[in-house]
Amino acid sequence: MARRESGAPRARFYQVGATPLPLVLARIAARVWVQGLRGCVVTGDAQGVRFWDELLWTTPEDAFLPHGPSPGPDLERQPILVAATADDTNAATVAIMAAPILLPEPERFDQVVEFVQGGHPAALYASRDRFRHYRELGCTMEYWVQTASGKWQKK
Repeated sequence: MARRESGAPRARFYQVGATPLPLVLARIAARVWVQGLRGCVVTGDAQGVRFWDELLWTTPEDAFLPHGPSPGPDLERQPILVAATADDTNAATVAIMAAPILLPEPERFDQVVEFVQGGHPAALYASRDRFRHYRELGCTMEYWVQTASGKWQKK
């Protein structure tokens, strides 16, 4: 466990609208790195690891995002780890959930970042279960909605 903050972990939900999810996730991962934090992109399976590993080499277009897939060499040195399950081998303090799965132990991280596909009723419904899960585990909850202009508004 690599927590840097005391207290309850923060669960941040981002309801994506105008910007494609891969670009939003890549920008958040880049922000984690720029802030000097370490993160783990949780993909849910090996195919997801390959997809996000390849995508993060080219996205965001205006920045280099150092990262590495798990399994792989030197995992503890990777600022952003891409793994099928939540992995803090690299001392990650932020879990970025690329797959809509529950993180059973959010207390291992300072922050859990979740995404909701706006305009997709099934995705919105499933996100409610994840929101409830984190709230019941005592996380500090935040919900952000992307406006039509691409800005984020806290709800």
